[in-house]
Amino acid sequence: MSSRRVFATLFTIALCLTVPSFAQDDKGGKEARGAGSQIEVKTDRFSNITTVTLKPQTILDKPEHLVTMRIETKLEKKDFDDAFRDEVNAYVYFESHSNGSIDFGDRKILFLVNNQPLRVPAGEIKVEVPIAPKPGFKSYRSGLTTFNRAALEQIGKANEIEMRLGSVELRLSASMVATMREYATQALAQQKAVNGR
Repeated sequence: MSSRRVFATLFTIALCLTVPSFAQDDKGGKEARGAGSQIEVKTDRFSNITTVTLKPQTILDKPEHLVTMRIETKLEKKDFDDAFRDEVNAYVYFESHSNGSIDFGDRKILFLVNNQPLRVPAGEIKVEVPIAPKPGFKSYRSGLTTFNRAALEQIGKANEIEMRLGSVELRLSASMVATMREYATQALAQQKAVNGR
């Protein structure tokens, strides 16, 4: 009889200690304040890598051409004496769905922030991509560019952002510029937090 009580007591204690730890482990899915639910910050509890994501944003929405953009920054703690401790790389992915032939010209992806060129290597639009376009479109292209720390700092102060995807020029809306500013601020803040400074 007393062994059953001991077992029941130990089982209850173990259960009480286990449940709160599961509740506290949910580090994922935090959304940045001020940008609605467009920016997500997640920390993988196994690798301890923090990922800051700007969910796909429509930056051109015409019946014949749809362009979306998403950004992802992966951050991990670096040693104090690591030469790349302050390095940040945000990967910017573009998708273009169109009905006609879109002239992407030199296939380069370039930005102007407050009428100043963003000083990052030009991204590139891929020509042959074996992915089907979204329903209602006939052609698909994708592109990739990278924002470094200086680019994120520049975007964090942006009032105006323009971009060129090959020969397609776009001016981002005021709300999209605000979202990009918030993303840059969040990515840099998270990088600082991850490295404990």
